[in-house]
Amino acid sequence: MKRAASIFRKRLVPGVSGYRLRPNSPLTYLLVVLVLAALGRPVLANSHLLDEDIPVRFSADEVRYDQEEEIVTARGNVEVTRAGRILKSDSITYNQRTNVLAANGNIVLLEPTGEVVFAELMELTGDLKNGIISDIRIILTDGARIAANGARLSNGNTTEMSKAVYSPCKSCREDPTRAPLWQLKAVKIVHDKKNQSIEYSDAWLEIAGIPVFYTPYFSHPDPTVKRRSGFLTPSIGNSSDLGVVMEAPYYYVLTPSSDVTLNPIITTNEGPVLAVDYREILGSGTINWNGSFTRDSLDDIRGHFIGKARFNIDDTWRWGLDAERASDDTYMRRYGFSSSNTLTSRAFAEGFRGRNYMSVDAYSFQALSGDDNTTPLILPALEFSHIGQPDRFGGR
Repeated sequence: MKRAASIFRKRLVPGVSGYRLRPNSPLTYLLVVLVLAALGRPVLANSHLLDEDIPVRFSADEVRYDQEEEIVTARGNVEVTRAGRILKSDSITYNQRTNVLAANGNIVLLEPTGEVVFAELMELTGDLKNGIISDIRIILTDGARIAANGARLSNGNTTEMSKAVYSPCKSCREDPTRAPLWQLKAVKIVHDKKNQSIEYSDAWLEIAGIPVFYTPYFSHPDPTVKRRSGFLTPSIGNSSDLGVVMEAPYYYVLTPSSDVTLNPIITTNEGPVLAVDYREILGSGTINWNGSFTRDSLDDIRGHFIGKARFNIDDTWRWGLDAERASDDTYMRRYGFSSSNTLTSRAFAEGFRGRNYMSVDAYSFQALSGDDNTTPLILPALEFSHIGQPDRFGGR
């Protein structure tokens, strides 16, 4: 390869045939490879650009080079790989003067983040990070699909699409032209990979091809996001006791290992309710609790609390705590938090070793119905289990 590059420098030095290389061009080395192919050298290369941090791989069935126009044309199973991006096409033309790469026919662009882009026509800069795309179709990492009449790619991070549609539903195998179960259509969709978001302008929701809801703006995280703060899906319902019930939960990420969901509940017959759900993973265990409180129409403070904690002491022992309490007998049923007749609180320690098991428990119960005769307190409850080795008769 060093010898080939030396030949290239001798033949293409400034002043020869009136054509020179720009050292800072991202596809300079790609051009080296293409010209070497035009000179009868192998059409496959795997080396580096002048910037040693940017590897390039290129292959094609046929390559032609126009020295006067400084245009390289590759046809047949063309594939260009650079900085994690893989571009495949029936034909690719690279103009060294403008640093524009044009791909045409059966285009597939595989992004480093996992998205797959399909198109019939692309015009990109040499680094494959900026350009315009016609008739674009994208498969996201979770299998969701976006299709648009056209798109603009900026800095390799932002794809702005016009007259676009998004749907997580797969096409019907029997009739691919049939509308999916639901889809979002928008005048503009912007996929921002840096901020991991998909934004919609002038969007409407279609269910089975029928528009049912319009919004001037809407956004949601892209599939690469596992956890992000934001509003969850609101809900509305009806209760004979509470009247119309509306919920608008908000999910908030506290730390990489903890989060909380705040859920304000508005009712037409009673006062507002605030429900809270907290989760945390610690080094030796987990904590999860949820609760709620409200001031009702009689000016009484009502609420409930349900918590669970599990912690490992060592490889043999662990301890835990379950806490369940309500302000009164009917609160949880009336507000839809639980239909149980008994709340059970428990503190325990338990050990596992081989086929042996031992536990120490304490229980406290709260009856939520008048005919519940449960013993309110059990302290302590001991359990030990040992299974020995079988004797010569098979007994244990």
